[in-house]
Amino acid sequence: MRRDVSIEDRTRAIQKGVREALREHALLGYPVCVWRDGKVVWLSPDDILAKLNGLTTAPEQTKQ
Repeated sequence: MRRDVSIEDRTRAIQKGVREALREHALLGYPVCVWRDGKVVWLSPDDILAKLNGLTTAPEQTKQ
């Protein structure tokens, strides 16, 4: 593991990978399950896309 990469950069990379995986699932029409309020909840592809569209732009994309 590279030691010159900050925890914040590693966290952003993981979050980006999760967003990409969720988007791919949704576009293929697959639901995903999440843990919410102590139970498993299934999110439909429409729910996934709506949630992803509501997320703010990643910090590295807003730098000018």
